Amino acid sequence: LDKVKYVVDFFQREYRWQKKQIEQLIDDLTTKFLTNFKEAHERKDVQNYERYYLGPIVLSLKKDGRSIIDGQQRLTSITLLLIYLNNLQKNREDKISVKDLIFSEKYAEKSFNLQVPDRKECIDALYNGEEYDASDKGESVQNTLERYKDIEEFFPEELRGKALPYFIDWLMDNVIFVEIITYSDEDGYTIFETMNDRGLNLTSTEML
Repeated sequence: LDKVKYVVDFFQREYRWQKKQIEQLIDDLTTKFLTNFKEAHERKDVQNYERYYLGPIVLSLKKDGRSIIDGQQRLTSITLLLIYLNNLQKNREDKISVKDLIFSEKYAEKSFNLQVPDRKECIDALYNGEEYDASDKGESVQNTLERYKDIEEFFPEELRGKALPYFIDWLMDNVIFVEIITYSDEDGYTIFETMNDRGLNLTSTEML
């Protein structure tokens, strides 16, 4: 995510993760971290913690960025988690900068790394800790706002104190996506279908 631009084409599906998917993501990440974390550890010990694999994402390389063929739900959810962590540590002396994973800035204007125009206002409000009314917005915007609230609810209290910078270090360095980059949408969809249509067919739930 560091200083890389991703785009979501208009024909892609909406951001549709629900509360249960966010709860599972937060539980998986924090459980994996806490199996390694010890109060006596120094920050540098985090580099030896176990990694967490978030799966492959399939991208089509275009002039305006990397078009997401597969991985939009996970990339959006991780971006929301990063925004939450940024806000959670705003007043801490041991704050870790995560902004390069969220946006870049030029001429005093933010350009979010996950570029979806109709979600920009909502993401900007979340980043700035402002209230946002999504009642008249589309499905993706409403889900973005609701899933951020879910992250606030599910992020464990035990990680909000001393362990917070350790967790952010771990998230930035030890949580892994594998990028599969193609140079056409057709190749991207072929790879996506091949990944999910070999051996025993996936059920609809497993595909989700």
